[in-house]
Amino acid sequence: MMKMREFVLIGLAFNLFWLLAVMGQNQTLLLTIPLILLCWWRYQGAAVFGLTAGLLGIASDSLWLHLGIFAFDTMNIIPIWLMVLWVGFSSFVWVVRDTVLGYPKALVLIVFSIGGTLSYLAGYRLDAVAWPYGAGITLSILLVTWTVLGALLIWLTEQFSRRLYHVHIHHTHHE
Repeated sequence: MMKMREFVLIGLAFNLFWLLAVMGQNQTLLLTIPLILLCWWRYQGAAVFGLTAGLLGIASDSLWLHLGIFAFDTMNIIPIWLMVLWVGFSSFVWVVRDTVLGYPKALVLIVFSIGGTLSYLAGYRLDAVAWPYGAGITLSILLVTWTVLGALLIWLTEQFSRRLYHVHIHHTHHE
């Protein structure tokens, strides 16, 4: 498992990436995309995992856009900056996979569910997305969505770890 200091630094780097993507949107793509490429260069497997898992989030957000749960300035497609954010987030999950897989699945799922939902609430508060159905309904949908996405991300992380690194997954219990 990754050392706590490294985990915190990588987490801070991801939060900076998130802020750049959400606040700068398409105007900061020349910063966010190279950050992802740097991550891919530095961490073996991050590109394949980031693109694969990122497609899950892109598909999910695209569904909510088409159903009217989300509204963006773009018409029929989620914004490019959001697609880049999904690929970046998924690449981040790969980078911290040892930590993610080292904790009980239920705990990691709770973190994904709440953290993912809160990130969309922050994006909403920063006017990066509109919620035509209001906060209550949208937050409920997001919590369910992030629970499903979290379970899929955990499963994908395990599968890719086994296939790419032949890693035997065993969850430990942390206090």
